[in-house]
Amino acid sequence: MHKYYIHPEEGPATEARILELEQQRGFRIPDDYKAFLLQYNGGVIRPDTPRSETRGLGIFPIERLFSIGDLELVATANGEEIMEMMIDDYEDELFELDPRKLLSISLNERGNLLLYCGEDEEFGRVCYANYSGGDGIIKTQYASFTEMMDNLEHFDPEAMKDVRVLPFSENFVPQKIFSFNYYFLWTDQHQEKTLQRFIEVYRFLKKPKEIRDRINERSLMEYYINYPAIIDFLLKEGFELPEKLKRVNHLEAIKHLIEIGGNPEGLLISTRNIDVIKYLIESCGQNINTAYDGKFPMMTYTTIEGIVFRHLQWKLLNQILEAGFDIDYNIQDEKGRTVQDRIDWLRDLNTKKK
Repeated sequence: MHKYYIHPEEGPATEARILELEQQRGFRIPDDYKAFLLQYNGGVIRPDTPRSETRGLGIFPIERLFSIGDLELVATANGEEIMEMMIDDYEDELFELDPRKLLSISLNERGNLLLYCGEDEEFGRVCYANYSGGDGIIKTQYASFTEMMDNLEHFDPEAMKDVRVLPFSENFVPQKIFSFNYYFLWTDQHQEKTLQRFIEVYRFLKKPKEIRDRINERSLMEYYINYPAIIDFLLKEGFELPEKLKRVNHLEAIKHLIEIGGNPEGLLISTRNIDVIKYLIESCGQNINTAYDGKFPMMTYTTIEGIVFRHLQWKLLNQILEAGFDIDYNIQDEKGRTVQDRIDWLRDLNTKKK
C-alpha cells in the first residue's frame, strides 16, 4: 500500500504517448516511473517532500508531479533553457552524469526533481536541481523513483507527526489551471501545442462549465489575457472578458482583444511592453500624462520601492524615453518627487549596479 495520496489533475497517460516521448528524448524511461504515469499521470501529492540526507541543503516540497503532457511540452518548449542551466553545472564539474539524459519530473517550490535515464549503473537515479540559490544539480540518495516515493514526508515533520495522510478535501479544486503557463513558454511555434495542453487540463475538471462557481471567472480570463487562442476558447465556453484590460504585454494580444470588444482604458498603467505602450498612445489615443484610476503611467514605469526586476524596468524606461513621447516630467508622486527625480534616482541606481 502506498504511503502517499495523489490528487490527479489530468486523465491517465497512455503507452503510446510514453513511447513517443522516449523517441523524442532519445532514451528509455524507467519502468516504475512509466507505471506511475499510467496509473496517476502526475498530480498533487501528500506528503510532498522527499526525505533528504542533506537536510541543510534540502529538497523543497513538490508542488506537482508532471503529467505526460507536461513532459512533452517541457521537452519542446522550455527544455532548452533548463538544459543550459544543467550544462553549466556539468561543465563546472559539479555534476558527473550526462545532463542530456535527465528527465524533469516535477515542479517543486524551488527547482525540479529529475530522473537519470542514461544506460549505465545510475539508470533511474533521482536527482534534484535547485536554481534558486541552491547547489545546482545534485544526486539524491534515491536509486529509483519508487524508492523516493516511499520516503516522502511532510515538510515540517515535527508539526505533522501525528497527522495521518488522508485524501484531499472533497472541495479541493485542482490549481493546475492557474499554474499552467508558469513553467511553459508561449511562442509562435508552440501555440497549437500549448492550447492543446490548456484544453487537456481544463477538460479534466469534472464540470468545466461550472468552473466559474469554484474558481474566480475573471481571474482565469485575466491570467491568460496574453494568450489569444486561450481567450477565444474560454469565450466559447461562456466566460466573459474583464470590464477593463490589465497587464496585456503582447502587441498581437491587445489588437485581438480590442477587436473582440475588450476595453483598453487605463491599460497604460499596467502594461510593461513598449510595443503595447506605443499602440495605446498612437492608435488608441491614450495619454502618458493622464492619471487612470488615480495612477499616472510614468509613476508606474518609475516605481522606486520594492523593485524585483530592476534591470527590466530600467530597460523599459529607456525604451519609453527613446520613443519621443511628450512627457510631463513635473508630475509629482505623493512624496513630492517628480517624474524627473524618479528617473534620475533609477539612473543612479543602475549606474552604481554596473
